[in-house]
Amino acid sequence: MPHATITGIDINPDAIAQARRADPSALSHYLVAGQLDPGERYDAILALAVFRHGLIEATSPECCGGILSFARFADGVARLDQCLEPDGWLALYNGHFRFADTCTAERYAVDAFRMTDHPPMTLLYGSDDLLIEGASDDEVLFRKLK
Repeated sequence: MPHATITGIDINPDAIAQARRADPSALSHYLVAGQLDPGERYDAILALAVFRHGLIEATSPECCGGILSFARFADGVARLDQCLEPDGWLALYNGHFRFADTCTAERYAVDAFRMTDHPPMTLLYGSDDLLIEGASDDEVLFRKLK
């Protein structure tokens, strides 16, 4: 997408500095922030390895609520939804929760695209913050309905 305006947001200043070095395009903007500005509008939002926590991966707790709760994930997804244009694309990959379990998912259609070459390396938890044994989630790309 050589003519697309790209906005990269991350809470880690080192990640933002690395992105700026790798992509010096005048159309690309990188910001250190914990969330999107609700006044901004996007045609696509990619949240890849965003809704996850290293402590969960390191300790595999039966309940993740004390580290990263489903409620926090659902709130984060709702905030992304507020910034996404109708017919826009939302990509969620390699997180600890399933988008389909959120209320926000009702406003989206699942695309057939799958990350078969790169399965997520993550544990999945339900809306009750409890580990879902043997679960996987290969749904990655969602189109916002009008």
